Formats: sequence, structure tokens, C-alpha cells
Amino acid sequence: MNSKIEVIEVIDRKDLKSFIKFPFYLYKNDANWVPPLITDELKTISRHKNYAYDFSEANFFLFKKQGEIVGRVGCILTLNSEKEKDFAKFSRFECINDYEVSSFIFDFISDWAKQKGKKYIHGPLGFTNYDNQGLMVEGFDTIPPITSVYHKPYYKDLFEGYGFEKEQDWIESVIKVPEKVPEKIQSIAQMVRNRYHFKVLDLKSKKELLSYAYKIFECINKAYSRLYYSVLLTDQMIQQFINSYIDILDPELVKIVVKDNEELVGFLISMPSLSRAMQKSKGRLFPLGFINILRALRSYDRIDFLLGAVDPDYQGKGIPSIMMVDMIRTINKKKIRFVETNSNLETNNRVLSNWDYFDTKVVRRKRTYRKKIG
Repeated sequence: MNSKIEVIEVIDRKDLKSFIKFPFYLYKNDANWVPPLITDELKTISRHKNYAYDFSEANFFLFKKQGEIVGRVGCILTLNSEKEKDFAKFSRFECINDYEVSSFIFDFISDWAKQKGKKYIHGPLGFTNYDNQGLMVEGFDTIPPITSVYHKPYYKDLFEGYGFEKEQDWIESVIKVPEKVPEKIQSIAQMVRNRYHFKVLDLKSKKELLSYAYKIFECINKAYSRLYYSVLLTDQMIQQFINSYIDILDPELVKIVVKDNEELVGFLISMPSLSRAMQKSKGRLFPLGFINILRALRSYDRIDFLLGAVDPDYQGKGIPSIMMVDMIRTINKKKIRFVETNSNLETNNRVLSNWDYFDTKVVRRKRTYRKKIG
């Protein structure tokens, strides 16, 4: 390995802060980069704050050249996943535009994984499906949702120049909200309601939404267990997610579908776009970041689809059509003009076909890469 590059394992708080702050330096001139909340990154990486460490092994590293930080990466093993038994994941990769530096980092990841007995490395991936995942490869002229990623355009060349191969792509789209619900999807939704006795709940309060929170995550675990990279959420992690999001969700923008007024069979969660507010906040809630976010939650014309799932036992029965019809009616009432979809696997035609009823444009693509190391 290149002796000019120094490797520092992130152990103390000083190095942890340097690890988190490096992207703020790297992207300081990128108008479309959306900074994360520094407190959220601290919680994710810190062993005593992230319950994912109960089933994960992870180390985070800084790379310095002539005393300056030139890159960073996290190396992760998911210990409770049969799918991941031959894989090590890498997360939060950032690097200056220098092939020598990136190759050094990739060599380091490979050596770390070999020492753990792994045959492949892949990423960028986080601890779970809800952590940072994917490398942005298209859409650099757009501002991503807070749940997505933004990267330097040169990263793709660094990855592929090293010999990484495409593993999986996600696409993200923008939907122009129609003035009224398209007749075709409306008729499908009505037929589905009548045939299967499905109903979209009319949530009036956060207390009512909270009463369904665990059922939502039970649906997520059941539905996502079949997907690539899936990591089941533990009870502690579920409670952590609930605590983080319940206060900023508008119950009207959450659509829950039940069967016979009881069994939760699907849901769609959306929220006002906070990307601009997060840019203004520069990673901090205080003193002014919290005010920027509150303003964005009160006045908006764009929403992001955060999360959605259908119970596998009820997939293929038209539940998304019911949720979309109800959502379009709600967002028209709120005078919302655009919807950002969440990340969808490019192969997930069942989900992607739901956008065919609308004026939809693919605006971003992100990718995970893999490489055989032994």
C-alpha cells in the first residue's frame, strides 16, 4: 500500500467529527448536495447509539495525505444475514478526485474484508435498507430528497476504473400532480375496494397514526424480507425510527390500507420536501436549523414519498391504486404540485408501473457495485 497515505481508524470523538464533517468540505461548492444532520450521523456511527450494532460489525476510517483528509469509508458486516455471508459492505465512501487515493481506499476495504473471510465487497451500503445506500450515477443537476444520496460525478469513474461491476440500480422520479385523479386508476381503485373490502384510513391525529406505527413496521419487515440487501428491523430500531419521525409527519400524508377495517395490508408515507431546509441548516438543528425545517413543514408545494409497502399476502391485488387515488386527492387539496418518488429498484416493475398513470420523469439513478476479492 502507498506509504504516503495514512489510515486512521475512527475511535475517539475528534476523529468521528472529522469523519462526519469531511463531506461538508468536499461538497462546499456543490449546490445540489443536501447535508445530513450531524446529530443523525453521530447516532448512526456511534456504537452505543445505533442498535444495528447488535447484529453488525463495523469500523470507520479516515485517510490522510500530507496531514489533510483525502477520503473516508466505513466497512460493515451484517452478521445475521444468510445473503451477506460472503460479503462485506462499505459505507459512506467519500474521496477527492484522485485515482491513487481511491484505489488505496478500495484496496484497504478489500484487505479488511479478506481478513474477515469474505469473498466479495459491495456498496455503497449502510447498516440497513434505511441507511445511506447507492452511488449517484445520474441526475447531478437535481436536488435529491433527504432520504437519498448525492455524490461527485467522478466517483463512477473511480469505481469502474478499479474494476467494480454494477450490482443493482435504483431510479427516482418526479411526478407532476394532475388536477384530478386519472379515470383509469380511479376505476381500478374502485374495483379493488369493492372486490377485496379494502379501506384507506382517514387519519386525523398523530396519536391515531402512532397507534398504527408498529403495524407499519411489521408490514415493512414482512414485505422487505424478500428484497435484496434486506435487513430486518429489531424492536429497538423500530422504536428509534418512530421517535425520529412521528413529530414531523402529517397524518393526512400517510395512507394506511386495512382489510375489513382491521388488518393493515399496506401503507404509503410521504412528507414535505426538506431538502432546501436542510441545505440552509448546514447539518445543524440549532440555532436556526430547526426554524428552517419548521418553515418547510408548514409551507410547501412538493412532497417526497418516504416509504411504502404492501403485505406480501396481498400483493398483486391493486392496493397501490387505492393509496395513490387517496394521496392525489389529499395533495390536490393541499395545492402540492410535485411528488418525488422514493428509490425503486429498476427491476421492480410492479412498483414502477404505478407511476405510468401520471406525468412522470426519471430524474436520478443510483447504483451499488460489487467486486470479487478472493
